[in-house]
Amino acid sequence: MPHVVEFQYSRDFLPYRLSGYYNTAQIGHSRIWLPYEIVEVAALAQHYGVLTRLLDWTFDLNVAIYFAVVKAMKIYMKEPEKIDRFVLWALNYGELSRGLLRGCAESKLRFIIPNYANNPNLSAQKGLHSYIEAATESDFPNPLNSNYAKINRERLDEYINKTFPNGKTTVLYKFSFPISESVEAFDKILRLNYTAARIYPGYAGTAKAMDEIELYKAIKRRNEVTDYETQI
Repeated sequence: MPHVVEFQYSRDFLPYRLSGYYNTAQIGHSRIWLPYEIVEVAALAQHYGVLTRLLDWTFDLNVAIYFAVVKAMKIYMKEPEKIDRFVLWALNYGELSRGLLRGCAESKLRFIIPNYANNPNLSAQKGLHSYIEAATESDFPNPLNSNYAKINRERLDEYINKTFPNGKTTVLYKFSFPISESVEAFDKILRLNYTAARIYPGYAGTAKAMDEIELYKAIKRRNEVTDYETQI
């Protein structure tokens, strides 16, 4: 069984880089990125808009749906012909945390579950992060020479398939939906009170939620007009 499985659903089925170059910190006799001492800082920076190497995940399915469908709706409203599908990724964290990948000497996939108490956004989103660990042998990293290595920008699904080509357990799933279904999906999570007001606690989140609801209504109105014109 492959490690990465893709599902494509029809219209009728409804149910996310300190980037560029990086420095390193010494851990024992090796140098790694991310250094264990700053993983909390990196996670905090990620949730305040700093570009990092971290990939966002969540333990809450509805939070994942929220992020996927809101981005899809924005594209669907402005450029409805730009893309025809949106994607929701699911990671088998249970298998990974039990050592399926860590048990392989070649695996550099790491996870961070930061302290929720110091990060209200992350707490509300039930979040965690993944990244691919990198290393350099240099004791004196310098951005002007080769010891200042570039980050690994390889896609996670490609990394997993390359590192574990003969695995028997699926650990990454790709769910693909028609972008038009993002509107109905938003309607479902809206009824469950999964809005920006919940995802981003505070006044800014509430204002963001109001904007997203107006976007949802605007798409509904446009689609109703289109359906009416098609009938005529």
